[in-house]
Amino acid sequence: MNRIILLLVAGILLLAGCQKEDTTFNTDLALDSRFIILNQPADTTKIVVYSDRNWTMENRDNAPWVIVQKGSGLGTAYAIVEVPANTDDYPRAATLVFKAAGKMDTLKLGQRGLVTPKIAITATSVARLRQVVLFPLLLTQVYL
Repeated sequence: MNRIILLLVAGILLLAGCQKEDTTFNTDLALDSRFIILNQPADTTKIVVYSDRNWTMENRDNAPWVIVQKGSGLGTAYAIVEVPANTDDYPRAATLVFKAAGKMDTLKLGQRGLVTPKIAITATSVARLRQVVLFPLLLTQVYL
């Protein structure tokens, strides 16, 4: 009986002594992404910047195709970047640098190029494929 009372009192004291600690997320600078790849047409993207302080974003490569719509803020907010359509054949990339409270972080922004494969599958192209690829392949298997 004494053990039960002792365990009950110990349990009550244990529960009474527990308090939920009030914690908040604090950071000088953090980003939600490291890489963003946009398609070839003109586009706008948002980057979530986590910070407890003032932050800035800059186009480190001075890429003329990167248009910074919102490049600074206070606290957690969006940085907004716009890119025009990429009319070049090849993809392109730029580095965005974020700074806050003596900290620095980078994000690589890319955009796909104009090159898109054009494939036309017709009865003629399939027949030609059989002649050029499949028939010689069958011959080499028969004679080996």
